[in-house]
Amino acid sequence: MDPLILILGLTSALLGAGAVAAYWWITRRVADLSGKLAASEHEKRKADYEKSAAIKALHIREESLSKLLDSTRDIALSYSIEGGKPGRFTHVNETAVRLLGYTSEQLLTKRPTDIELVAGPSPQTAVASADSITLANADVMANQNTFAARFFDILIGRLEKEKQVVYEGRYIAQNGTVIPVEITACRVDLGEQPAVFCMAHNITERKRRETEIQAKDRLLRDFINRAAIGVAVYDGQGSLLSVNPACLKMFGAPDEREFGRFGMLDNKYLGDSVKESIRRGDSLQTEIKVDFDEIVRLAMFVSTRRGEGFFYLVIANLGLDERFNPRGHIVQVMDVTEQRDTEEALRQTSMQLRQAQKMEAIGTLAGGIAHDFNNVLTPIMGYAGMALELPAGDARIQPFLQEILSASRRARELVAQILAFSRQDTGNHAPMHLTPIIKEVVKQRAAAMPPNIQIQYVIKETDDMVRASPTQIHQVLTNLTRNAEQAMKGTGGSIEIRLTSFMLTSLHRKEFPSLVTREYVREGGRNRYLRLSVRDTGCGMSPETMKRMFEAFFTTKKEGEGTGMGLAVVRGHVAAMGGAISVESTVGKGSVFHIALPLAEAAVEKSDVAEEVVPGSRERVLFVDDEVAVVRMASLMLESLGYEAVVTSQSSKAIEIFRANSEDFDLVITDQVMPEMTGMNLAAEILKIRPEMPIILCTGFSERISEEDALKQGIRVYLPKPVERREMAAAIKRALAQTTISSEMAAQDV
Repeated sequence: MDPLILILGLTSALLGAGAVAAYWWITRRVADLSGKLAASEHEKRKADYEKSAAIKALHIREESLSKLLDSTRDIALSYSIEGGKPGRFTHVNETAVRLLGYTSEQLLTKRPTDIELVAGPSPQTAVASADSITLANADVMANQNTFAARFFDILIGRLEKEKQVVYEGRYIAQNGTVIPVEITACRVDLGEQPAVFCMAHNITERKRRETEIQAKDRLLRDFINRAAIGVAVYDGQGSLLSVNPACLKMFGAPDEREFGRFGMLDNKYLGDSVKESIRRGDSLQTEIKVDFDEIVRLAMFVSTRRGEGFFYLVIANLGLDERFNPRGHIVQVMDVTEQRDTEEALRQTSMQLRQAQKMEAIGTLAGGIAHDFNNVLTPIMGYAGMALELPAGDARIQPFLQEILSASRRARELVAQILAFSRQDTGNHAPMHLTPIIKEVVKQRAAAMPPNIQIQYVIKETDDMVRASPTQIHQVLTNLTRNAEQAMKGTGGSIEIRLTSFMLTSLHRKEFPSLVTREYVREGGRNRYLRLSVRDTGCGMSPETMKRMFEAFFTTKKEGEGTGMGLAVVRGHVAAMGGAISVESTVGKGSVFHIALPLAEAAVEKSDVAEEVVPGSRERVLFVDDEVAVVRMASLMLESLGYEAVVTSQSSKAIEIFRANSEDFDLVITDQVMPEMTGMNLAAEILKIRPEMPIILCTGFSERISEEDALKQGIRVYLPKPVERREMAAAIKRALAQTTISSEMAAQDV
């Protein structure tokens, strides 16, 4: 039976119906309350379970987060904020324990001000010197608390506004080691308790690399600033970024701003091709000549330098940046002004020495030249004297005149050789025969040598054509024979000049190494050469002398007997003619110099048959020469050639005559060297009056005008003196023929 029904039954029996009803109501209320109490207990048990699960999940999350922080290489720390100040650490990871050298329990008793170094040595100094904080740093630690308190006040204030702050700091390990770190600090709120969570990345290696880079940059800056060469750096737009003191000094500029006004990459002293190469981004080397007087006059930039400056530039393109824009150029500058001045001085000195040696050689040969001139003048004077004594119409006069003419031609050749030998030689090479020069040198040197020295030549080759300069060949042989004479001074002996030919092959590698190169052998070269040998029976040379004999200014002669330039000049001339020289010598037995010159093709020989003189057609010729005897001779010569001659010895009068009757003249013949006016100036005045007037310029010798220059300035024919009758006739015909051709072409154009 249900207990409730039993209770109700008993109660009904005892109290009656009314009481039973009341009791029934009370019982129902008690039952309702019991049900509600049971439900409440169920909800409580459910809530407790959910709370326990949440706490367990939180513990799991905390454990996972702790494991995650412990697994990172960075230091993880959190500390509370108590009254706006940093409190003790509430969490530290294993990395913090390992790097800082404390146990976790020790760290949890400390504050961030205990381990973070705010004041003291700079990070660079600490890292570079492996610095550490010890008791010896008492002065550093004394200021630590003051600076740290101020620093963390500012940091916590920033975190309230920014929530996250990244900065570089330094932690102090338990052993005093300073660890540079990059700290990311975040503000978090745990209920009503605010806190700061920090992740600190060890940047020791980065700081070390930065220090190394800074040291290298400082070393590079010091090197550039103290370098002897100039260095200027420009950006991709050509603007100056930096320039070192050496470059400023070279250009005399007071500062970088002033130097920047002079564009090293774009200025008037750079060639157009160089500028174009720079615009293309090329790296190049070039040399510029800067006129500092012009720079100051045009106010291009302020400079203390004057005169001309020569600069060697090495311009290097710095390539492109990550966005493919030009990074710029670096320009290295070397001042070569002194070097160029020295080179020019040496060039001038060398030219003067060469000219002096030529004159010295001429002085040495003066006896031989005088001997040759006397040999030429003797038949001229002899035959002329005898012709004057013969009666008119004597058959012997004609042969006498032929001998006089022949001797005069020899005199003209001798004068031409002397002029060619004495004038400045520019090394213009042309096909020429060696044999006549050899014979001439032997003849001249024989006349000047002492009786106990004999000189001779041996010609073993009839094909003796080379491309050379007669002056250089003459000087080479003269210098070698003079050296040979010096080697036999006092003892006497013999000199032999021998001409032979040979085929240059690889067998001549040791004798003429400059000719038998690797390329020559590889290409199988076999060329015919002439060998010009000068042998003497003198004292010979030692090996030490042979090593230095071609050096400029080196000589074994006594003071005043030589310049030491003879053999240096010989080697220079031989090399300029495409040849080479070798030497054999034994002390006490003499020396022999071998000169190899490439054989040239034979030139077309001019015919020795005299051209037929074609008489003129009474053309009117104005002849001008300051020598009265020449004027008289020319008048008779022109008349005999069939021309009407108008002659004068004054250039000013010649202009007056021509201006008064310019249309009556067909030709003008003028000397070049005259006192009042040179022939070229006279020709210029005549051409102003009649631009088409044919003019022949005669000259015996002039350093101011060459045949090429004369022809460029309007001269029709350049005629060297002395002039024979048939040469005069041919020159007049050429000049008049050119005028006729020009007139016909002009008529056709019309």
